[in-house]
Amino acid sequence: MDSLLVEAIAETRAQLEDLRGVPRAMDLRIRVELLAQAAAMISLRPADRADVVRLAKLVLDVREEAVAMRARHVLSTAMGEMMD
Repeated sequence: MDSLLVEAIAETRAQLEDLRGVPRAMDLRIRVELLAQAAAMISLRPADRADVVRLAKLVLDVREEAVAMRARHVLSTAMGEMMD
């Protein structure tokens, strides 16, 4: 489970890297950093399986939001360039 969390957090950070000027992206950056801290805490101490599953779901949800936000941003940018 740890590698799933690490990979999903890294992918989310990468998706958000291209969205520096997007205000909503800052909210996702904060959430992913909080989730990364929670994942680090879980790796340091024994955790209930249900807690790990809940954390994984939250991380995957944030990743999904970041991927969708980046896709919308890329599409919006492309449409703006076509209109020029």
